[in-house]
Amino acid sequence: MNKKKKARWYAHFDNKWIVRQMQIYPNEKAVLLIAGVDDMNMCKLSLDETGLTSRVGAEILDSNSKQEWFKHGSREYLNSHFGQISSKFVVQLLQNYC
Repeated sequence: MNKKKKARWYAHFDNKWIVRQMQIYPNEKAVLLIAGVDDMNMCKLSLDETGLTSRVGAEILDSNSKQEWFKHGSREYLNSHFGQISSKFVVQLLQNYC
């Protein structure tokens, strides 16, 4: 029997493109992805193409998003890839919160 793992997927968009993405699977380490570092592994759809703008409940508050992001080891990940990050938003996040 093939059981699909359920995951929570978070994406932070800066205008229409994803700048940071996180996938959280039960009992596993979260997968953190950042624009400029992990481009080949990130979702390549624009905000409109994802359909998220028309899905009720798809939006997460900024404070909740940051809480989840930092809870899953993003400080260390961001610090170790600082020079490669292409998003000004993510660089600012690192400078303000890490």
